[in-house]
Amino acid sequence: PGAKLQPTKGLAASAGSGAVAAPAGSREHVALTMQGGGFRAHAAYAGLTAGLLHAVPGLGGGEEESFTELFKPVDMLSSNSGGSWFAASLAYSSKFQSVIFNMSKHINEASDILYDQILRPFIGNLSTQGHNNKTDEQFWRSVDSAVHKAYDYNPTTTPFNPEWIWEILEELAFASDGTNNWDDFVSAFLKYGMGISSTEPSGSPVNAWAKGKTWLAAVSLLTPGGRGPGNCASSSTWWWCAGNLPPVFKNNAGSTPVVVSRQNLKHPLQTVYWAEGQNFWKQAVMYPAKFEVQLGGGINQDSTLPFCGPFG
Repeated sequence: PGAKLQPTKGLAASAGSGAVAAPAGSREHVALTMQGGGFRAHAAYAGLTAGLLHAVPGLGGGEEESFTELFKPVDMLSSNSGGSWFAASLAYSSKFQSVIFNMSKHINEASDILYDQILRPFIGNLSTQGHNNKTDEQFWRSVDSAVHKAYDYNPTTTPFNPEWIWEILEELAFASDGTNNWDDFVSAFLKYGMGISSTEPSGSPVNAWAKGKTWLAAVSLLTPGGRGPGNCASSSTWWWCAGNLPPVFKNNAGSTPVVVSRQNLKHPLQTVYWAEGQNFWKQAVMYPAKFEVQLGGGINQDSTLPFCGPFG
């Protein structure tokens, strides 16, 4: 309290939300947090990082040296959803790191660089997933042609970019063809945009700036429910809650197992778990949890923090 923040060659205190710096003359442990927001969050953090690389004084070296110096004050990263996409991209993808560095060197074209080198390869591959017949191929070629003709007709006065129509159609087709789910969609983004395989272990080698740092990737842990926050038994309309009806669930609120299912043609997998403890029936409908990994620490490392706190 009361300490004056000083600009550093690392992450600058003046860069806005999420930027940090240690008090003058000290070396505190620093955490960088990244909230969720899907593609918007991913793009926002890409732009912020490129802007810092461009604006922070003393980062005139090469790509690896600039990233290492920029993130030197950071000991831990904590991220959620789209923020985790970004953290994974910047840590595990040499391609994405190079794209961000290129954006910092051509700051006025940064958005176009991100779109062309990251988003376009991802979107371009969506239509090939689960759409192999000739009719689908002709349809997507027709959509692509129409979109680009509209864009080329009057690109300076068009109130919106027609390529977004193409993007939305591609994404909807990928997500609704009956063989894909949201996890597949995110995996496709990391694979085709960043070159990160969905089977790559979290302890795999990382870019130099990230090595040795702790990454906490946040998740929501669904529970079997009970009468705690978020359950319909705790709502103002509790009398409509089927879980309160003994003939339906036989007073098993809070003790029935959670079934996490990926029932599609490619991943017919299930994970089943349940809660135990003296007050398990008081649990909320979900709890915050996190995966912990020492970046670049190998696949046999042990977690030093609990995945989730106790129920109740």
